[in-house]
Amino acid sequence: MSEDQHRTIAITSGKGGVGKSCVAYNLAVSVSRIGFKTLLVDTDFGLGSCSVLAGAHSEFTLEDILLGRCTPIDATIECPSGLCVLPASSNGQGLDWLVGRNKENVAKSLVDFERQFELIVVDTAAGLGVSTIETTISTDSIMLMVTPDPTAIADAYASLKMLYAHEKDLTVHLLANMVESKREAENLQVKFAQLADRFLGAQIENLGYIPMDRYVREGVKRQIPFATFKPAPPAAEAIELLATRWLSARHDNSSSFFERVLMFDNTESNR
Repeated sequence: MSEDQHRTIAITSGKGGVGKSCVAYNLAVSVSRIGFKTLLVDTDFGLGSCSVLAGAHSEFTLEDILLGRCTPIDATIECPSGLCVLPASSNGQGLDWLVGRNKENVAKSLVDFERQFELIVVDTAAGLGVSTIETTISTDSIMLMVTPDPTAIADAYASLKMLYAHEKDLTVHLLANMVESKREAENLQVKFAQLADRFLGAQIENLGYIPMDRYVREGVKRQIPFATFKPAPPAAEAIELLATRWLSARHDNSSSFFERVLMFDNTESNR
């Protein structure tokens, strides 16, 4: 993979509490351990959690970069796995991409920084906010997470509906999380795909599932990625399979994530 050919994926969900950030972090760790130079971008402005999951701290955050207070390198956290994390702040202040738009030097610094990586994993904020939608459709792959919880299913569908309202030509991959069995995951995936096709005309591709696993919680408590546990627990095996499926999927090169999100134009997204 050349310097100018990299993949970007957004991990998103309608509802909070479905394990989105934990999956994003462990997926990024997994592909980094395979040997790809990987960047995890936390875009949950004001409520960032990726640096907490990594058990690390940076004096600066993505918000500081957008405000012109530091460079991307200044804010980057380097993890033992080789993964680099660009953290969002956790100060509760809800800034968004608007503060970085129309700042050519900020955009250039982020685009140039992004080119150093082969894989970009973007952890979005939960919900249906404008910033979340813009973030999600600025990547070239979208992973929509859902759990068997009826409220999570309803919110994931609402999120999908909002995404398609902004961008018609989308390929969305569904990941079932915290499922009790393969059968439960398959039932959930089939029902969700039928719902999306019937009411939105949307074609959903399944990326698999991650089982309920006590080692996920253990990893969060210890601030260690469960993807690195030995012997590998079921959730770690599922994350490794997820990473393999993503990497082997057909990929069309797109423009830079940061270039797209910082030059976002609503009038161009409704097509």
